[in-house]
Amino acid sequence: MVFKYFADSKKLHEYKFLGSDMSLSYVYLLSPLANYLVQFIPLWVSANIITLLGHISCVLMYLLTVYHCGMELECRIPDNTMIICTCLYMAWLILDNIDGKQARRTHSSSPLGLMFDHQVDALNVTITTSYFANMMMGPNIAIYIWFVGTIPFYYTTWEETYTGSMNFPFISAASDGCLILGIFTFAFYMITPEFIIHNAFMGYSYRTLLLVVMLVSTISIAFYNVCMVIINSKRKFHALLHGTGFWYYAFCCANLIYFSPSSIAVTAPKELMLCLGFCFAREIGYLQIAHVMDTDYTPLNWPNFTILSLLIFNNSLHAWGFPIIDEYLFLVFMIVAAFLSYAHLVYYASKEITETLEIPIFAVPSNYYTERKDKN
Repeated sequence: MVFKYFADSKKLHEYKFLGSDMSLSYVYLLSPLANYLVQFIPLWVSANIITLLGHISCVLMYLLTVYHCGMELECRIPDNTMIICTCLYMAWLILDNIDGKQARRTHSSSPLGLMFDHQVDALNVTITTSYFANMMMGPNIAIYIWFVGTIPFYYTTWEETYTGSMNFPFISAASDGCLILGIFTFAFYMITPEFIIHNAFMGYSYRTLLLVVMLVSTISIAFYNVCMVIINSKRKFHALLHGTGFWYYAFCCANLIYFSPSSIAVTAPKELMLCLGFCFAREIGYLQIAHVMDTDYTPLNWPNFTILSLLIFNNSLHAWGFPIIDEYLFLVFMIVAAFLSYAHLVYYASKEITETLEIPIFAVPSNYYTERKDKN
């Protein structure tokens, strides 16, 4: 073993997921739909396979936009591509609700499924927000849209880590927010993106107003998560102190937005979102490890801190008139470093869990679904 992420393997055997989702869209639409569709999935199909299929849907959506627009966000996505991407997005949303039900149906729920689902969804946040920014044709607002997706995801996972359970209220970003985003993607196809860009209300474009509404909603959800931790956590001070670590991402982005001579956050927003996305997914992984191990979470693990700090440092050198490495080239290098760091966590954390619990990653142990069929 090159690196050990789970210090106490006993905790992996003891872990039980606790949570509930009372959000309106989940209770009245997504959950009933998932309950109906999961009946048609064979018992030998692993929940992680379903999670992976959802991720592939998001990756295809991303690749389609790259095929038509490259890494440019000002490019207009063709209508036929937009409707295909909307279908792929909704497929991911449905599959994301089915995987957990399949895991419970086959009695194969485990920390592996929890880690895998969260790691995939953390990446999907970056992919979907990148597509949404592309659809809104807004390179200057892309990073703000990325924070619209990542802030509620981070603080919901942070709340789970410090309260021991993941409980969504009657309005949540995970269900309601994602469904609304899907509705928006279809609406943009119907009315065209130009409508929200060129039309205004009280001097502000609909695109700007929509961004403000999303940011306010995002901050409100994060505030709710903070309140829940204050009320329910026994480690309030530690939770609140370490929960601020995420804002180093905001500091890094602010540095790149306001001090970059080449305006790298506007000229290469997709690349920056990719770099931040891999770092963010690793951050979520560390939150999940702390949750499963029931230990304190340490924000900004050294790979993430190093990558973000190097981005700030290189940008500062350019701002001070000491350009050593080209900003874009350095960003590409940091994307590779962030990906390798993220891949290291995914591979070795999954390896530790599978070896400790003696379970496969992409298969349901035959005795699991055989017992289930016998009961039926």
